Amino acid sequence: MSENTTTETNGAPAVDPVTVSTPFGEAAVTSTTDVDRDGTVDVIHTATADGAEVNGYLDAEGNVVLIEGDADGDGTLDTAIYAGADATTIVEEDLDNDGTVDEVTTVSADGNIDRIDEIDNGQVVSSIRDIDGDGTFDVKVIDADADGTFETTILDADDDGLPDTAVTDTDGDGYGDDVRYIDGGPDHTTDDVM
Repeated sequence: MSENTTTETNGAPAVDPVTVSTPFGEAAVTSTTDVDRDGTVDVIHTATADGAEVNGYLDAEGNVVLIEGDADGDGTLDTAIYAGADATTIVEEDLDNDGTVDEVTTVSADGNIDRIDEIDNGQVVSSIRDIDGDGTFDVKVIDADADGTFETTILDADDDGLPDTAVTDTDGDGYGDDVRYIDGGPDHTTDDVM
């Protein structure tokens, strides 16, 4: 079931905002705006009945260049999605609603997650990466004191999803001082390190 109305927004051509009822009871309301009054739509806004909101920003050719969303429905935009280099997609999230990015995920052109960076006060404090592009994370680096230097590197050399080796620079000289071969962890306490 839908209800259509025609409106003109900021000199944009007439558009049809739509309210849609779904089998799940949610309704989505979409509106469009021509911010620069050039006759083309620049912003698409969608809100669901449960309070989640999404804004899509378009370039002059109508391509989506940025998507912002309120994933948790609290009224604050907490997720941004945009194109990265080499046909990747970047997803930035404010997980604790403090207004700053807490996690950045890079998705490859084929849909695999290549990298997830954990951010604290603008600094990458840990990063997990799929180096060989097989869809399994291979390495995690950790900057425990947020000084810009990764002190610990954890590797999954055999692609089983479990860490095999951990190398730590304990004295801050840039060289690994402590090497541990985990091989899944003798007591399985290290299995969730990655």
